[in-house]
Amino acid sequence: MAFSILHQDKLINEMEAWYEEKSTNKEFSSINELLILKNNITYLKGKNCIEGSDYFSAIKYFVLLPFSYSKLKLLVLIIFPKHLVNYFSILKR
Repeated sequence: MAFSILHQDKLINEMEAWYEEKSTNKEFSSINELLILKNNITYLKGKNCIEGSDYFSAIKYFVLLPFSYSKLKLLVLIIFPKHLVNYFSILKR
């Protein structure tokens, strides 16, 4: 987990490459877990935008997410100040 915290961009790029590789394969493309992976990639991209203070891009990723727990977490990150979110630690997972 330490690698993913320190190198979020590399993690996202690797997840995207894995997703593209598996979605082109006929055996794996019908698995529902690929959709979950795509949503996780979108959430991580939005979270990275917030950490970089790019809130407009984060809102774009927020809109792309379907209604889920990840969308709610991203909404909390967008609306509330970072120190308040860290204080309650509701998004540490």
